[in-house]
Amino acid sequence: MTANISSIKFSGDDKKALWLTLVVFLAYVAYSFLATGFYQHDEIGHYFNMREFWSNPNIILGNSPKTGYKLIYVIPALLGNKFLVYFNSALAAFACFLTYKVAQRIGSKFAWLAFFMLALQPYWIQLSFRNYADTFSGFVLLLALYYHSEKKYVASSLILSFAGIIRQEFLLLIPIYGIWQALNKRWVCFFLLGTFPLINNIWGFLATGEPLYLLTSSSKTAARYAEEYPRQGFDHYFKMGITIWGAVQYFLLVIYVLLFFAKRAKLFNQADYLKEYPHQKETADSLLFISLPVLIYFLIHCIFNWNEMKIGASTGGNLRYMTAVSPLVALLCAIVCDRYKYLNKKAFVYVGAAIYIVVVAVFLSYPNNNIKLLDEINKQTGEEPKHDYVSLLFTLGSVASLLIITKQKQLTTAFTVIALLFALFSVRPFKASPEDITMETVTNSIIAKGYTDKEIPIYTNHVLFKYFYDKKKHHIYDKQIYTDSLSLQIAPVGSIILWESHYGYRPKLNPNTVNPGYFERRPKQYTLLQNRISSNQRFQALVFEKIAP
Repeated sequence: MTANISSIKFSGDDKKALWLTLVVFLAYVAYSFLATGFYQHDEIGHYFNMREFWSNPNIILGNSPKTGYKLIYVIPALLGNKFLVYFNSALAAFACFLTYKVAQRIGSKFAWLAFFMLALQPYWIQLSFRNYADTFSGFVLLLALYYHSEKKYVASSLILSFAGIIRQEFLLLIPIYGIWQALNKRWVCFFLLGTFPLINNIWGFLATGEPLYLLTSSSKTAARYAEEYPRQGFDHYFKMGITIWGAVQYFLLVIYVLLFFAKRAKLFNQADYLKEYPHQKETADSLLFISLPVLIYFLIHCIFNWNEMKIGASTGGNLRYMTAVSPLVALLCAIVCDRYKYLNKKAFVYVGAAIYIVVVAVFLSYPNNNIKLLDEINKQTGEEPKHDYVSLLFTLGSVASLLIITKQKQLTTAFTVIALLFALFSVRPFKASPEDITMETVTNSIIAKGYTDKEIPIYTNHVLFKYFYDKKKHHIYDKQIYTDSLSLQIAPVGSIILWESHYGYRPKLNPNTVNPGYFERRPKQYTLLQNRISSNQRFQALVFEKIAP
């Protein structure tokens, strides 16, 4: 990316925002020390994928590795996973500052609110220091929007082009932006939008021989994961918005939709609004490029989770995916506060807010397991779902603040305090799971018995073996081998096999993966060394030695 961030001009308020950005950075880093577990094991897989780039550059190709993300991270990853905590936290915190700057540039009087509406989003906090492409892609998309708002269209085009090889959903934004550039006869920008997807496709073609690599790679990924994870339903992200973005943020997002329809129904005083915000005609395209990516990205993932249609990959309804548009959601919150007082008939919003409160009370006031709301009867115990009215409480506070408070600073303060309190109530650090603890125990026992010192091949599919080995020995064990029936057939005598119940047997992804019965049917080839079950009885790790060919 050729864009020069130093082109940002700093005013007195900007310097205050930068100091506040430092505070946010320190808060994210401090939180990382409390969150000793993993959100998902993918964050460890991403880290080692970055490290392995240097021995096999093609390993970062594809939809799952997120090529653009890895191209930026392969160098800082050389300094270790702990350094990435600081690197990730710095980007997440600076995204808050950049959100503030974009809000300023589009003429919002609630730029400070935009800052806090991102900094205090629950899942932005949860992922701020972790190795995921989602928050990084949100940062890159925001950077493209910043340069667009600065009318530096070469930079914005190149950055959006790069965003397309981080998350392939962003490829859909490229032709839309391209049409806009073409209508304005910026042909250089129009063609620059294809730069990074073209480079990625050429690289993929050279590595795989597929001339349409981007298309075929995406299709293969979708087919591979079509049934691997449960689809949570088209309404999944509608239900999880409060959990992901926060009670204030989701409420203001709903109000943004209501204001959109109010404006179309001519219930909005456009003349007075333009008197107060004279630059809105100039920045109208920026507002379009804030709302449209949120809409497109959100609906794509709703479709991916649609049980009845089964279109594309089954993503399992991962909540982290929505952080890719978190900065834009924060900007929409600021825009709502700019526009609300120019609504002619506020009864329209009163009714909408009342309906929303009822929806939150009846359908959204349940605890969650960081995947979905626990709003159904437990099939194993028959236990009725229990309500959790924290979301409702903070939603009521958000509604009251918008309807009662009229002054800008007071409204910013009220929403910030509510968002902060909601984050304190809802954000809980992930601790090491029973599975993680079991894998650390098994890994340390394998090291203690000297198998790795003798460079004996370790056959396992669990990324945590690699993680805990690296944590103890400070380097990657290069004789860890993927386990399936094909690799086991040629495994040399003396090899150690660490089979586990999470990744060991996944026939939908690879029909050649094996279950414990494979070893039980071959007692003359394999001897059982360890059998460990996690404290919650949901994870098993078996260690075998191959004793005969």
